Amino acid sequence: MEQQQAIYDDESFFSNYLQIRADKDNYNDMIEQPAVFGLLGDVRGKRVLDIGCGYGTTALALAAAGAASVLGIDPSEKMVAKAVAENTFANVAYRVLAAEDMHALTDTFDVVVSCLALHYMENLGAIFANIRKVLSDGGTLVFSMEHPIYTACRERQDWICSNEGHARAYILDHYAAEGERNVVWLGKAVRKYHHTLSTVFNALLANGFLLEQVVEPAPTEEMLARVPRTFRELHRPAYLLARCRKT
Repeated sequence: MEQQQAIYDDESFFSNYLQIRADKDNYNDMIEQPAVFGLLGDVRGKRVLDIGCGYGTTALALAAAGAASVLGIDPSEKMVAKAVAENTFANVAYRVLAAEDMHALTDTFDVVVSCLALHYMENLGAIFANIRKVLSDGGTLVFSMEHPIYTACRERQDWICSNEGHARAYILDHYAAEGERNVVWLGKAVRKYHHTLSTVFNALLANGFLLEQVVEPAPTEEMLARVPRTFRELHRPAYLLARCRKT
């Protein structure tokens, strides 16, 4: 995740990202995070590792939900510094550490959660192997990532719109051609990695995880009425989430 670290530590990119998250109708808070916590269920008394913790909003929510302890790791120094400054709690700790370097951790955890970080990672098999090593027996992994339908396009991740500007379809090409995708987001070039659904789930199975639930969240009726632009999300899933157990 070296490139992810570099992009989130870029001052203008970081500032623009925080502006998006400050919007009360951002997709993370409206769609992705409720789905994540729906999969997590009861975390009371659990030791939790938050991979790609960002500036700590999920970690703090986990602590508020009764987790015994939460360790958030992220490769971005700016993210971790903001987390320490604004989202700290007695049983929450943060560390600048990439998921690829999880072998440096000496503790084990009952739950591992990762929110919208896996699409920055090239080798999912290696990541899931690292997660298995830090999970206690029978431990739970819950993750969200950009949906493979969303990441597939090589040219541009964008909509096909009518003359009036209404979204008619989402561009989908090169789905089976896995690998690097370079997109422009918040005015900067960002490198992500496209993985097919079969690659994601087979990597989990190959590393001894039992797949318990898969979610492709869509906007609710209330959300569609309150934030009309979310209607676009009915055309294609933006996120893929899964709950797995270490066997």
